[in-house]
Amino acid sequence: MKPLFNKRSSLEVRLLGALIAASAFMLIDSRWAPFADIRRYLDTVLTPLYYVANSPWRLVADCSAYFMTHSQLQSDNQALRQVLLLQQSDLLFLEQLQQENSRLRKLLDTPVRQPQRKMIARLLAAEFNPNSHQILLDKGSLQGVYKGQPVINDKGVVGQVVVVNRGSSRVLLISDMTHAIPVRIARTGHLTIAQGSGELSSLQLALLPLSTDIQPGDQLVTSGLDGRFPEGYPVAEISTVTIDQQRAQILVKTRTAAALEQLHSVLLLWPESAERSG
Repeated sequence: MKPLFNKRSSLEVRLLGALIAASAFMLIDSRWAPFADIRRYLDTVLTPLYYVANSPWRLVADCSAYFMTHSQLQSDNQALRQVLLLQQSDLLFLEQLQQENSRLRKLLDTPVRQPQRKMIARLLAAEFNPNSHQILLDKGSLQGVYKGQPVINDKGVVGQVVVVNRGSSRVLLISDMTHAIPVRIARTGHLTIAQGSGELSSLQLALLPLSTDIQPGDQLVTSGLDGRFPEGYPVAEISTVTIDQQRAQILVKTRTAAALEQLHSVLLLWPESAERSG
């Protein structure tokens, strides 16, 4: 068979022949339906060759994309770390707000007889030494604070106001050795006086006769007999009871209901008697 192109054929003749052949194949492809099946068959057979021929370019493209993606991921990771750090600091702040909110809600939901009015105050300073247990609050005469006003927290009695300034007030804690408050044993109703011991966590009771019904775990609450503290607020809990036969008296140790060493916020009370007198 004589070849379509031979060595003597000119470049123009070969180009023309290729164009004619291509046109013929295109015409047959569009007009002859069985040729479509042949083309699909050829595509199936030649697909592995396409992958092999295209693999170098794909390798280069994948490597380039990998390094670009890795760099982008590092950049994104660094940005996310910064955002996370900021969010964690905000979360810590929110946790503090939640704790503060919980503490303030407890203050406002004290499960005792409600006074006519109450106000939350924050500590500005604290003075704890054997001779003086006092705290300074951020509320004063501008807010209606008065001398002798009872102060509590979410656990019990804290003390009473002894000095009032325009924008602050000083509170004498119940643990101060000069402070005394009339109390009763909640279980029996026995009345006595709780005095400051000079220690933040404990109080002293007045002499108790041997006939007094008292035991560890008994709760001491305000009796209301002083006209300052409303009746029924927790003051302390009896921790130990010792009988002194020689002196014919009962010695007890108590623990204050309010954690005086952990004060953050307190509640100023306006009992009904104070409202009427004001």
